[in-house]
This record gives sequence, C-alpha cells and structure tokens, in this order.
Amino acid sequence: MKSLFVAILIVGFGLSVQAQETFTHKEAGVEITIPADWYYEHADDAFTIYTPGKELGISLAVMEAHQIDKAVDEATKDLEKEFTAVELGEVKEAKSNGMDSFEIGGTAKTREGVPVIIYYCMVVTPTAKILEISAVGTEAEFNKFAKGIKQLDESLKPVK
Repeated sequence: MKSLFVAILIVGFGLSVQAQETFTHKEAGVEITIPADWYYEHADDAFTIYTPGKELGISLAVMEAHQIDKAVDEATKDLEKEFTAVELGEVKEAKSNGMDSFEIGGTAKTREGVPVIIYYCMVVTPTAKILEISAVGTEAEFNKFAKGIKQLDESLKPVK
C-alpha cells in the first residue's frame, strides 16, 4: 500500500478512544499504530480511525479471503448510494510492508457536488485473512492529515 487514504463510511456504534495506541488483530496477524490525538471506534472486527476533529476517518475490517468479490461489490454499491459521478480505476497489485495488497483508486462527488478521492485496498494478512481498508476524502483533507496517514500506512505490519 503506497498510501492509506481516509474514509467516510458507516460504522456501527462502538467504543471511542483517543491516544497513540497499537492495535493488534491476532487472528489476522497484523498490527497498526494509531497516531496520538487521533480516535478510533470499533465494533467486532471492524474499526474506524478518525483525525482529531473527526474530519476524516479510515475504515478497516477483517474478512475471510472467500469474501473478496462480495466485499468489492458491496463497497461499489455503497459508494454509488453515497456519492455521484463515481469513477474507479483499475485494480493495482502492491506490497504493504511485505504483504500483498490490491488497491483501487478513483474519484466521486458528494451529494453537494464536492469532489472527493476514493481509496479502497485489500491486504492479504499473514494468516490468509483480508484486511479491507476504505477511504474517501477531499484533496485538502488528505493534504492536511498526510503525516498521520503516512504514519498509519507505515505502521500496518505483520505481528512478529
């Protein structure tokens, strides 16, 4: 994963926490460190990481490998419900700290006509699970929080 973008996705009610913290998902065999002053909410195996003012969020969920096609279809349908002019590029293979990943980027507009960037990624974890990462935000939001996004991206790694 070359960059980890921000998400605006619906997440169930969960616990909200503020502090730099490393989250470990033992079943998937990965960990990620959340920047100080950022928040996260979680429910079951899904969680969303938010910037300090909750302007942006990054949604992560762990799933079984056989659910990949279903996840991509659902993500596309959800995007088309929430945004207009959705345009997605081709799937690109990449590496995320040694793990195989598949990335899809694109653009859309909010219902109010604001242009946004879309990022969707599936990382194959060391235990053959899929870590789904979804993100949507404006270019200005990506730029404002680039340092924290980079920290998240670099901290996502296999558990040793």
